[in-house]
Parts: sequence; structure tokens; C-alpha cells
Amino acid sequence: MENIEDRLAKLGITLPPLPQPMANYVPFTLAGNLLYVSGQGPKIKEGEWVRGQVGKDLTVEQGYDAARLVGIQLLAVINGALGSLDRVKRILKVNGFVNSGPGFGDQPAVINGCSDLFVELLGETDCELYSLQTQDREQADARGIHTAQFSDFADVAALAACMDRVVCIDTAALHIAGAIGHPDAIGLLPYSPTWRWLNPCWYPSLRQCRQQAPGDWASAFAQIGEREDGQRDQAS
Repeated sequence: MENIEDRLAKLGITLPPLPQPMANYVPFTLAGNLLYVSGQGPKIKEGEWVRGQVGKDLTVEQGYDAARLVGIQLLAVINGALGSLDRVKRILKVNGFVNSGPGFGDQPAVINGCSDLFVELLGETDCELYSLQTQDREQADARGIHTAQFSDFADVAALAACMDRVVCIDTAALHIAGAIGHPDAIGLLPYSPTWRWLNPCWYPSLRQCRQQAPGDWASAFAQIGEREDGQRDQAS
């Protein structure tokens, strides 16, 4: 049976050595069955790093490749901490920070370089759905959607900040996700959106997916997958 090491070999990836602790920096902390990995950077080789701002010195594609290098560094730490990548059951969360030029707002496309690497090695994982709207709990449970009790918009913002991705139509929840600078917020917009969504967008990190014809929500959803398929093609 093919394991993760076999997949790494097929991709031509050799994991670098485990980074050594320095001063107060430790590369990982293992708490029970959860492994927390410290921040890593896009290391090309020892002493050489990818440098520059995406949108100014680097293209999105170059940023994507740099994020993939970060993923390789993270895998090296995980391998050193656990002794084998085959012990990994699931990646729960990835926090990414992109050194960006003025006006650049496509950080999720860059960070996907790391996320896509994990998907290539570990496969797609199940996701859990949460509602940012107040709705009937029984109806939500029937659809497999988790609900929460919100007392104000601060509660909505707190839950949105914990989500890996926010997908929403033009509601207060979408504006909140954009206002907090959520790194992977997607607005599903009608064919003729209101003036609020005319470019330049109020929220630089928010991605817009519009209907291609009035009432055609399927085309808006399809744009999410098309964008990600294109990024995977560029990486292959």
C-alpha cells in the first residue's frame, strides 16, 4: 500500500533536516494527539530563502511556489516530531502570512501552494459546515450544518475568524468576513450586484464569484472550483 513517503518520492520531494531549537524558539509542541508546528519560511536551501513582496517583486505563481516550500518545511518538522508522516491523520488548520505589495489582495491564492501540497499527500479531508446566520436548528441539523447562538455581530466575527473558509451571499455575515480581513472569504453575488461590490472592492481579501446569468447560482459556485483547479494545474 502506498504511503506518504512513496508520494513524496513520486513528487520528487526530499524533506530537509528538522530545524534546531534556538533561544525561545522550538519547532513543534506535541500535546496529546495534537501536534502544533511553529512558523516556517520559504527556504530554498540552507541559508537561502525566497524574498520579496507578492504583487510587487513576485507574481502570484511565484508566491504559490514559495508557499509550497513552506509546506515542505512544515512536513519536515512533522516528520521529525512524529518519526513518520504516516502517523498524520488530518491537518486541522494552516495559518498563512503573505508578504504583500501595496494593493495586493489575492493572498488565498498564494497560501494554497501549501494547502494543495497537503492535499496531494494526504488527500481531501472531510469538512464541517457552520452557519453564520441565525436559523432553525432542526432544519440546519437535517442538512448537516452546525448552528450557533449569536448575541451580536461580534459573535459572528468571532466564529468567522475560526473558519478556514467563508462562503456567503450578500449579507451582513459577508461584510463581517471582509471587514475582519478573512484570508479565504468568498462572496456569491448576483448577476447585477449592488454598487457596493463594484471594483475596487471594499474588502481586498474577499473574492467575488458572480452569476453568469440572472438567477444562475450554479455558475457562481463553479467559479470557486475553476479557480482552484487552475492553481493546481499551474503547480503540476
